[in-house]
Amino acid sequence: MNVRFLLVPGLFITLSCALPAASITGSFSIDGSVTVSPNSISWTDNSSIADMYVVGPPAPTGTWSTMALNSEGTVQPLNLTSEPVGGTYPAFNFPDWMTFPGPGPQSTITITLQYIYQGYEGQAACGASPAPDQVCTPLAGNGKPGPFNLSNSASGTTSSATFTFEGLAVDSSGTYSPTEVIGQYSANFSTPYQTVLADLAANGSVTNTYAATWTAVPTTTTPEPDTMQLFGIGFGLCAAAVVCRRLKHARS
Repeated sequence: MNVRFLLVPGLFITLSCALPAASITGSFSIDGSVTVSPNSISWTDNSSIADMYVVGPPAPTGTWSTMALNSEGTVQPLNLTSEPVGGTYPAFNFPDWMTFPGPGPQSTITITLQYIYQGYEGQAACGASPAPDQVCTPLAGNGKPGPFNLSNSASGTTSSATFTFEGLAVDSSGTYSPTEVIGQYSANFSTPYQTVLADLAANGSVTNTYAATWTAVPTTTTPEPDTMQLFGIGFGLCAAAVVCRRLKHARS
């Protein structure tokens, strides 16, 4: 039997098995409405359908590039007790928190939410009379700083809120490796944030439109020990083929 005919396919199979799956890449933007209470965050699309979002401009890129503008996916409400703000990453695991519309490679991808960033603006100006350029991070229902960074505009008559999430984009088809993703959210209000906080205190919740951009953060893949062993086997097969060839020539 010609050993080379066995070694070459074996080497090809070995090296092929060692190749890691590609990372998810690119970004996408979404919008809709968000309802916030001291202990929860929930979502609706532009038609007030619960647990939905709308794919908004600009056009998605990378792995999400085939996702059509104005298509819709699902996003689950958050309970800030079971999905706490801050802490050590990952603070929790919420599988299938966000799903994506098809067709396209994104249709088999979901986001496992793992972290809600804590706001950083402090509470000193949360109860102050409205003024330009004030900032505030309100306390959540547990008495700790919540996720929202509130800011009054330069005129002091309007305001905005920003907040940030992080998680893993997971592909059930196995085509892509789990990839870190970060979502940056914003909402604009026609009043100072003091008015927004007063409405929250009076009504128990506040609803407003939002926009967000999620971005994949691919990491450089370092081969795992098993992968390195496979490469070693492959190179060993190459060396064996050379030895067999020399022995054959030595006998002839």
